[in-house]
Parts: sequence; C-alpha cells; structure tokens
Amino acid sequence: MGNELNIKDYFNKNIRDKEWQNNKQKFQTYFRSMLKLLKFALTDEEFSCDVVEKVMYRLLFGYNGIGKHGITTKLKTTNTIGLPSDKVTSDHVFGAIEIGKFVRTEFESNNYDIDYMVDFWLYENLYLWCKIKVTKEEHKKDNIERNKHTINEKMNLLHYKNVSDIVF
Repeated sequence: MGNELNIKDYFNKNIRDKEWQNNKQKFQTYFRSMLKLLKFALTDEEFSCDVVEKVMYRLLFGYNGIGKHGITTKLKTTNTIGLPSDKVTSDHVFGAIEIGKFVRTEFESNNYDIDYMVDFWLYENLYLWCKIKVTKEEHKKDNIERNKHTINEKMNLLHYKNVSDIVF
C-alpha cells in the first residue's frame, strides 16, 4: 500500500459505515454537546480565546468530539509489526488540534447550525478522527510533521515524512 494512500477514501470505503452503524447515536450525542460548548465559547465575549485553542480544539473535538479517542483504521506502519504495545502508538492522522480548528471553520461557515453539523456533516467528515498505528519513534515531530499541512494534504499523508510503509 505504501504511503500514497488517500486516507479519506480508504476510511470511507472500509471503516466509516460499520463505525457509523455501531456508534451513530454516541457520535451524534457527543458531537452535539461539543458543538454547543463551542458555540457558547465563540459567542461569549468573556470566554478566553486561549481556552478555545488549547482546550476545546484538542480535548473537546480532537480527542472527545465523537465520544471515543479516535477511530482505528487497522492501518499500521511496517515497523510496528511484531513490536510490543509499549513501543507503538496510534497517531491521529489529522491532528487533534487541527480537527478542532477545522470543525470550528465548518461550524462558522454553516452559521452555527448544530442540527446540520450533527445530522449531515459529521457522517461525511467522520474520517477526521481516524488513527494509524506507528512506532513511538515514527510518532516524533521530525517524522510526522505537525502544523505544516492542510487537511487535504493530510488526506494524502504528505505529513508522514519518515515513517515505514503503511499496510493493512
């Protein structure tokens, strides 16, 4: 498979529908709650921008936006094969903070329409929470670049600079 994979296409073809079928209510309940918190934060003048960026993006959306700490894709780097669990980690392909930033942008561009975001947008963008298993060494910032790529670039794993081939 190598690193020429489009993660969104792979996820939507192989993972999304089963995850949605098994977790739809949970995903929608959590996502709705997080959107309500974000809307409050964005419309309350006394709410700290620092809290939005450091807490809400990363924790509320990146890690907990759908009620689970990401979605396993069954993808892994070849260097993880045979390693004990303490030598590997699951990488959030799109980055926890970037997920939050993207959700905010989409939320604002859809006029803070929570129902639309929950009922339609979430299913189409569920891939944002996907994870790939990498070694702890591969997970370092020099190997998987952070904050340098757009969501579209990350779909093609362009930020995976120094990792072994990605396999199923």
